[in-house]
Amino acid sequence: MKSKPRRVAAKSMPKERGPDVLVDHSGEMRDPTTLKAHPKNSRRHTARQIDMLGASLEKFGFAKPVLIDEDDTIIAGHGAVQAAIKIGMAQVPVIVAVNWSDEDKRAYLIADNRLHDLSAWDKNLLALEIGSLQKLGVDLKPIGFDKTSSMQALRRATTQSDAEMVLGEGFTYSVVVACTSEQHQRDVLERFEREGLKCRALIS
Repeated sequence: MKSKPRRVAAKSMPKERGPDVLVDHSGEMRDPTTLKAHPKNSRRHTARQIDMLGASLEKFGFAKPVLIDEDDTIIAGHGAVQAAIKIGMAQVPVIVAVNWSDEDKRAYLIADNRLHDLSAWDKNLLALEIGSLQKLGVDLKPIGFDKTSSMQALRRATTQSDAEMVLGEGFTYSVVVACTSEQHQRDVLERFEREGLKCRALIS
């Protein structure tokens, strides 16, 4: 005996939205100087970040389009637009939010940045990738790491735990031992050196 088809109630559309709320991915291009910053954008970009974004655009191009509304106001991509203007890009790719309410736009302004903030780095894997790219001669500025931030990432990984780091071919292998005091550290160093191991003291 066939079962009766299950009836699912249709969800009603919020009153402030029309039936055609969408993002137009038709691949339009805009002069970045004609795009308007959203007056309620709460994300701020430093000059250092804009420089790095510019370096990224020069190396990789505009891989992620700017999200704008139908009035050419930016919803997501303020920093990228600033960087594009700084390096003299004549056109940037955009996608258009169609029929979004003012509340939708304001909420997404926050969501686009906040949802990234909620993720976390795998510190050891990040250090391995940075170290590997450095050895290959890759400029790290286009990926957001200058000399200082690269060293910080490497330092966090090697002092994060006492687990062995598998660094791959061409790297060194290390074990970080947590000591309880300066004397304990000295005793451990002396013991390891007697066993022929190369050691160095770290204080963090």
